Amino acid sequence: MKEEDKNINEKKDKTPEKRGWEKFKSEWDNAFNMNVPEGELNENNIKLLNDVALDIVNRGMAAPAIMFLVSIKPVSFLMAQGMQFVKPFMPGISNDTNSKEFANRFMVSTLISNPAAYSRFAILMENRDAVEMMIDALEKHEDERAKKERRKKRQDKEKK
Repeated sequence: MKEEDKNINEKKDKTPEKRGWEKFKSEWDNAFNMNVPEGELNENNIKLLNDVALDIVNRGMAAPAIMFLVSIKPVSFLMAQGMQFVKPFMPGISNDTNSKEFANRFMVSTLISNPAAYSRFAILMENRDAVEMMIDALEKHEDERAKKERRKKRQDKEKK
């Protein structure tokens, strides 16, 4: 009798409802996992973060960008999803001459002019570690810019 009960239980586990639930459960196990997947922060992606940070610093927007990134870090996944939502409109901006000029003057042209870089950046911003790396890159580039500016002011004073 016990062996028959085992066979019945095994058959119940293989029912379509059970398999559907197990599949659903396995797909959602890591749905809200905020860890960086292995290999995501590779050399190319770190270079992209540095390029975007340098572009922001060159526009003099490092402080607001750092403040923004620190404030959205807890919900960075939602920001990244917002970037994915806007992605279909990006080719129109990057192909239009007037929009390109606008983007080069007021936006991060590294992302606007390159749809593949925009997609990679949006995926990177899903992870808090990548957001932290972006903040670090902004601070590093801003410090370098400030040092160059102070050095230039000192040289200008010495010339006078």
